[in-house]
Amino acid sequence: MRSVAIKIHTIISLLYRWGAYMRFLSRLMAILACTLSVNALAASSPSPAEVFGQLPMYKSVQISFDGKRIAYLQKLDGKYVLVNRSLEDDSAPNVYSLAEGNIREFLWVSNDRLLVGMTVPFYAKGNRKLFTLSRTGLLDAESNEMLWPFSNSKFVNFVNGPWLVHRVPDDPQHILMAAYADEPGEITTGSRTSKETTITYRGLYQVDINNGDIRAIEESRRTSSRWLANNAGEVLLKYQYHSEAKEDIWWYRDNAEDDFSPLTRLEAGEDAYFSESILGTDAALKSLYIAETGDGGREQIVRVSIDQGKVVEPRIVNRDDTYDVDSVIIDQRTQSVVGTYHIEDRAVYRYLDREFAQVQANLEATFPDATVDLLSLTDDFSRIIVAVTSPSTPRTYYLYDRKAGSIAAVANAWPNVTPELLSPVKRFDYAAADGLPIHGYLTIPTGQEDGQAPPLVLLPHGGPNARDSAEFDWMRQYFASRGYAVFQPNFRGSTGYGSEFEDAGLREWGGKMQSDLDDGVQALIDAGLVDPDKICAVGASYGGYAALMGVITRPERYRCAVAFAPVSNLGSMYNHVRDSFGDTDYWVKSIGSRFEDDHHKSLSPAFLVTRETPPVLLFHGDKDTVVPYEQSLFLSRNLKKAGNREGRLEVFDGEDHWLSLESSRQTFLRESGEFLEEHIGAD
Repeated sequence: MRSVAIKIHTIISLLYRWGAYMRFLSRLMAILACTLSVNALAASSPSPAEVFGQLPMYKSVQISFDGKRIAYLQKLDGKYVLVNRSLEDDSAPNVYSLAEGNIREFLWVSNDRLLVGMTVPFYAKGNRKLFTLSRTGLLDAESNEMLWPFSNSKFVNFVNGPWLVHRVPDDPQHILMAAYADEPGEITTGSRTSKETTITYRGLYQVDINNGDIRAIEESRRTSSRWLANNAGEVLLKYQYHSEAKEDIWWYRDNAEDDFSPLTRLEAGEDAYFSESILGTDAALKSLYIAETGDGGREQIVRVSIDQGKVVEPRIVNRDDTYDVDSVIIDQRTQSVVGTYHIEDRAVYRYLDREFAQVQANLEATFPDATVDLLSLTDDFSRIIVAVTSPSTPRTYYLYDRKAGSIAAVANAWPNVTPELLSPVKRFDYAAADGLPIHGYLTIPTGQEDGQAPPLVLLPHGGPNARDSAEFDWMRQYFASRGYAVFQPNFRGSTGYGSEFEDAGLREWGGKMQSDLDDGVQALIDAGLVDPDKICAVGASYGGYAALMGVITRPERYRCAVAFAPVSNLGSMYNHVRDSFGDTDYWVKSIGSRFEDDHHKSLSPAFLVTRETPPVLLFHGDKDTVVPYEQSLFLSRNLKKAGNREGRLEVFDGEDHWLSLESSRQTFLRESGEFLEEHIGAD
């Protein structure tokens, strides 16, 4: 069936053609638009730093399953509150906020209950460390009262809070959730004496969404345990330890009355225990979707079936010759897989379900060259909340009414970011010195005349196990609005291009990951696209580390560096990860073990800065639990000890690792812009 673009009706025409629909839409528009007008009046001509440093006005717009309520995160006084209200009448919206902490996410689990994910800071006096704790509550959409099902003391001493396992569509009163817990216990030592200790385990719980009561279904001392259930809430698959295999494997049963047996698959002609990570299933748990490694180490989505306790009939459902395809799309109504998702230059959605595929095709025809994300839908699939974004268009939310055949914008995440403020983003590919192909993105400031070579901001991403794309990026667009070309290479070690490409970054901090950036900059210079004498590096987290290493290792190339929350001392960072999270496998593979102190120092900016190091501007949040602000403090002190007076550090009060505060973002942009102007001014 040929895709047909959906006609975008104006609000005036809707008013005359669909009175009932328009009353529904007008309520929705009124809810979401009122704040826009207030903010527009409050700042008639905001500065570029204020515009691009604004947090999105709205996030995660979602419609309830029956289509009677809508909920969204809305920015209020610099942080997010959860707003929900009826679409049936003009009653006042309910607003839920946290005095301390942040609301991060939510989802509808019934027509009047929202599962809400939050983070709160916690200072542990015993080891004098600041932690970010995840917490989960159930919000009554009508009364605006929050239930805390996991408030018992045995659940609260963990960084990771409870998480949803299954919405259980066939039982509207309950959901399934998993959580870490601990309780007093005893262990037997080699001398056979009992010793009091605390036992940590992971449990699966049935949660009553109306009163918050929980009932343990299964609890396991293996904290890696996982469970999968059908739509009736019956657990048919679980991931737990097998004593013979000496590893965690999947166990399966056909129905809730049967015992679990190991799930196996045929490998090299023999039955082997099945232990792969399951990304999703069908509604009946008879088909599983997993990510397997294909050519070049690239991930591909494979569907397998379960027959008499065996995994059979593997079939590739999506793969790509360049990119990892490693994520699935879950239908929020049935909890079953309906498609796959991966990132090329922008997000790509491929639906396996014919109805979803047709809706996606229609919407992509309506919004060409944009990413279209189906965020939320009603049970009857008649109304869908859609998010649309592109390099030149910040995220805009639309309501698509399939019965009416109409689509209308209901909210703009960045209402002050207008198209004329945005600069075009293009792919720029090159080869590293050793021949490795690298993808990158070059943003050329709007109004740049042919033949001009603007100053350059090198903007490496964080992670380093992450990647950049061509989609809207507030930081990229701010620097471009100031007249700078902005370059974002996906250097080796970046995700999305297969395990071989990602693993090529292991033990290359300050090595080939760094030279990949230099090679990309040189390719731009050779192409005559940027001014070779006006280049600075800007980055956050690992990107901040890379920016600092740029001015340290290539001071003749980079005139200055701006770093937010950078890693500056690899040895100290290793110890922080060990003490805070326990698992150091990634760090051992990436930078070496804790016994390689000399190696760490040789690649740590804090030990490499000198009196001649080009100017450095540092920012850090004092509530950062990922990269502690002491990393920047130590670097700043060492700059001063070296006699370097060009370094400056600003600590943001109350800020975390992600620039979650609007005031911090705007200050970061404004002062970074002034710093760049001083050293490589675009004028």
